Amino acid sequence: MSEFNSKYTHDANEDMVFFFSGMIDSKAQFPSLRDVKEPIIRIDLGDVKMMNSGGIRTWILWIEKYREKQFSFYRIPTFFTNHLQLVDNLIPKDSNIASFFVPYFCPQCDLDNDLLFYRDKEFTNSGEVVLLVKATCAECTVPMEPSIHVDSFFRALNLRPPQAW
Repeated sequence: MSEFNSKYTHDANEDMVFFFSGMIDSKAQFPSLRDVKEPIIRIDLGDVKMMNSGGIRTWILWIEKYREKQFSFYRIPTFFTNHLQLVDNLIPKDSNIASFFVPYFCPQCDLDNDLLFYRDKEFTNSGEVVLLVKATCAECTVPMEPSIHVDSFFRALNLRPPQAW
């Protein structure tokens, strides 16, 4: 596993965007946000590969220091959402979820694939999942199925699951 890295830039709206990558463990060094003046801090987790129990503790200690900040999270990995189902305070309650991965599998050949769900496409600002992504297996062209417990997965992200999955 690669060690944790973070870098940042500013987007077109002048919001600060942090890109985290590697493994979040007890040694992860998160950036200080104390002097950040931008109204929204965007955090892209798409290149984070793993978070162990020490990383969960380190993350919570870091994010708790900045509860007054407004966060928007992008490309939340499946394992992070799984942690959200079990651990309170992993992300601030009023955070914006901009995108997250949903795991799918092929019942024919057992291929796994994570599909990215976007705000205003697959889910709304009011928190309702509205579009069910239909995925086809790249290996055998059989329709893929979500490999999640629908209710708990979406509720962990403060989203309402679709009526018919």
